[in-house]
Amino acid sequence: RANKKVIFPGSFQIAREGIQFGILGVTTDELPRLIHTEHSKNIIVEDSIRAAQIETKRLRKSGSELLIALSHLGVSETGLSLHRFISNDDQKLAQDVPELNLIIGGHSHTFLDKGLKEGNTLIVQAGYRGNFLGRVDLLWDSERKMVVSSTAQLIKVDPKEGEDSQL
Repeated sequence: RANKKVIFPGSFQIAREGIQFGILGVTTDELPRLIHTEHSKNIIVEDSIRAAQIETKRLRKSGSELLIALSHLGVSETGLSLHRFISNDDQKLAQDVPELNLIIGGHSHTFLDKGLKEGNTLIVQAGYRGNFLGRVDLLWDSERKMVVSSTAQLIKVDPKEGEDSQL
């Protein structure tokens, strides 16, 4: 706490097929409450939405065109999280950080068969226990430098059927 040392970088950039991707990570604001007290007393978890807004602006300023959040916030209104309300969830992240093109989520173990659209942001989550593989397709318009279409689907993983080399 005293020196506020950053343990993990909040984001990174990669270029693929001529597109500059900005990828940022966010975790639940409740992390200190969810982990063993011995470990949580020495960490500070910033407000996830505010941190994502700051990081998104930094990524845009350094050239990122397509923004992806790897999120451990969860989805309040669907899936296994019905028994609790998550104040800063993936839907709020999409609302408050509309520059995000894609949120790949976790924490609430939600099965989002075709994803969930919040504005222009696609939110995806593939449940839990590896029962499904998530697939996302983003169509990029290189002239307008924007995603023009985004779709998602869950693909059932069945170990009895063996491996599928196409996946």
